[in-house]
Amino acid sequence: MSVAKALFLVLGVAISIIALNVNWQYEYPGWTTSANITGSVITFKRSDDMILIAMGKDSKTDFLKSLGWMQAHDRYVQMCLFRLASQGQLTKYLPFSEGSFKQDIKSNQMNLYALSQKSIPLLSADKTQKIQDYIDGINTYFTTKPRPIEFILFNYYPAPFEIVDVLTIYKFISFAGLNDICLTIEKMLIEITAETDADLNVLKTVFSPHLDNIDDDLIEIYKSIKDSCRFI
Repeated sequence: MSVAKALFLVLGVAISIIALNVNWQYEYPGWTTSANITGSVITFKRSDDMILIAMGKDSKTDFLKSLGWMQAHDRYVQMCLFRLASQGQLTKYLPFSEGSFKQDIKSNQMNLYALSQKSIPLLSADKTQKIQDYIDGINTYFTTKPRPIEFILFNYYPAPFEIVDVLTIYKFISFAGLNDICLTIEKMLIEITAETDADLNVLKTVFSPHLDNIDDDLIEIYKSIKDSCRFI
């Protein structure tokens, strides 16, 4: 048997094993399933327009549990990747890449996980319980449903979610969003300075620190290219 045929055979066997271990289930309009989330039995259903609906007791507890379950159902991979990225552990559990390595360095420098650990004792009992209800929904899905095919291929077994994970992801997303806002503000102010007669020094004073690294040379460079390329 040639090497090529042997590789195709191995690949075929691997795909067959994965397919048998993954509980493939096409979700059609009207599809329903139930989950027992720490004592709360909640039914989930796909509506005619494929929206996932939770039907349980009319309580905040069941709402948060069902929210965690539904997010794990629809965003299993993304939730785990955000957790790894926020804690600087992408290259620890997943295949190495330059982008993942740089993100791990940045996340470890921010030290969001340690900051989140310090935040836990500051939470009120009510907030702690609400987060735990949400986590119960996530972990119920994790323990009762098969892993996504991506994680099976990488041999990655996600650990149960904890309160510190939720807080770290929250800080991570908040930081990323704030960073985007700051960049948008800087771009807008540079455009205003370059396209009007606004005094750069005055704008620096008013909008400090967003323009602290901007000088007249940069503004002139922007003016020279604005006709052919919008500042991005």
